[in-house]
Amino acid sequence: MLQEVLGAAGMREALEGKLIMSILAGVSVEQIEQTIYPDGVPAANACRVVRVMPNTAALVRQSMTVIAQPTPPLSSDQTALVTWIFNRCGKVVQLPPHLMDACTSLCGSGPAFVALILEGLADGAVAMGIPRKEAQLMSAQMMKGTTGLVLEENRHPSILKDMVSTPGGCTIGGLLTLEEGAVRGNVARAVREATVVASQLGQGVKNVNGTRH
Repeated sequence: MLQEVLGAAGMREALEGKLIMSILAGVSVEQIEQTIYPDGVPAANACRVVRVMPNTAALVRQSMTVIAQPTPPLSSDQTALVTWIFNRCGKVVQLPPHLMDACTSLCGSGPAFVALILEGLADGAVAMGIPRKEAQLMSAQMMKGTTGLVLEENRHPSILKDMVSTPGGCTIGGLLTLEEGAVRGNVARAVREATVVASQLGQGVKNVNGTRH
């Protein structure tokens, strides 16, 4: 699709001097530039490309958007424009381009990982007799409140965990069950695995997930 759209006749001329904000997962700025300018980026009137990774929470203006810092840097006006646009749908950070595949995994795929954990919490509550509708609401609000303590109160997750882990209580019992199941390590591995897949997809590798263990 990249070649079909940006490599189309007349596209190079149409994009002269323009700023392109790309949300293509796993596709680098260099790949986009090579598609538009197969014979090399011209010294004058070339478009500028900046890679951006928002997520589905933009639907409720709660996206975590990552902007890749291009080389050479954008002008101050261009940087302000890109930041302003994506600040309208959540929070924005700027990081080096080599971290964008990891950002795609954490911020782009992350909502699916969190949704799976939320679903597990609700399932456990349903198993203990709480109606599904209330279990889902309670789980979602609990997660929202917990992340609020991290974002608004700057509380470290380990501190929040210890705050409710009464000696001999139910929380520490549940936490040990999660640790025995390697939940922390498996969640971290999911981020690492999705990072590798994002990178390989950007390189055009086919059936990536079908060949990985």
